[in-house]
Amino acid sequence: MKGKLMIVDDEKDVREMIRSHFELRQYKVFTAQDGQEGLQIAEQEKPQLVMMDIKMPRLDGDEMLARLHHVLPKTAKFIVVTAYNDQRIKDRVAKIGCDAYFEKPVSISELQKKVEELLKASN
Repeated sequence: MKGKLMIVDDEKDVREMIRSHFELRQYKVFTAQDGQEGLQIAEQEKPQLVMMDIKMPRLDGDEMLARLHHVLPKTAKFIVVTAYNDQRIKDRVAKIGCDAYFEKPVSISELQKKVEELLKASN
């Protein structure tokens, strides 16, 4: 196993595409359909890296990101994957502690490079 990842996105197709890509590459992957479910899974499974959308039901990505910093170890990494190309959102999540920001549709190869880079840096 290369690492523990969690994908939080209310779009099932996005979640499943990213999940299957990383599982094929020997990562342990957890998925959640909203921020509330993501927090519950994170508390139990302690993923090393979380990929999340911003706009989600029940608990959005901004709030989830802030809460995850209190739930996960300091070495955990965070990537936002969203359809919003908005500098204000980028700035806001960077202040909260986001390590990378990707716009949808995401290049899975670029996302993989960033995941590998962040996990390597956290070890």
